[in-house]
Amino acid sequence: MIVEIRNIENSQVIYRLDDMSPPDNGTWFSFNDQQYLVMKLSHRYKLLKGTYHLYLVSAYVRICSKPIESNLWKGIWIVGNPNCIFNALHPIIRCAVVPSGPCSSCSEFKSRAT
Repeated sequence: MIVEIRNIENSQVIYRLDDMSPPDNGTWFSFNDQQYLVMKLSHRYKLLKGTYHLYLVSAYVRICSKPIESNLWKGIWIVGNPNCIFNALHPIIRCAVVPSGPCSSCSEFKSRAT
């Protein structure tokens, strides 16, 4: 399978790789000393002998470094403390109350019900 790494802002192909498993949405990965955040995936199929086969995955990425306060939560990377009800549970957006952070010194922290 072919994996294309594309810039989400202009759809330009950054890299085209063979035999790489595609990254998941909302994950960071490093390639050639550059960090990327996967924003979305696009799959393309080819019809061969009456059957569709996955042959290309385009990973639309934003070039950025992983925030210091990133945490793995339910299989995705998020910014901030996932136990706070105000956390956006998003790889880029922290929360609505104190979006600049940090979560450790936030006076508005409220625990998320489990």
